[in-house]
Amino acid sequence: MLVGTTNVLGKPMIITANADKINQTIFVNGGTYANVANSVNFNYNHTAIISLGGNNGSLFVRCDIAELIVFEKSLKTEERKAVEQYLSRKWKIPLS
Repeated sequence: MLVGTTNVLGKPMIITANADKINQTIFVNGGTYANVANSVNFNYNHTAIISLGGNNGSLFVRCDIAELIVFEKSLKTEERKAVEQYLSRKWKIPLS
């Protein structure tokens, strides 16, 4: 996601990820950062994995995580925005 020459050191941000049967979307500070179509059919009957970085060893994430909120379902747009607004107020991080 935020890799390569992207410098995010010392910049608090709200990162929201949403995946459903059709798309995977990542939001940074409330704005869409990436949106890709799923190439696999999710099987919702197994344990999901939360991953940061890549599985091939070429990507990594080095950061402090202040808060992690996980839901069992894909949130509707209004629900996602409400969570982002809550985090924005709590951590004083402006949304875009």
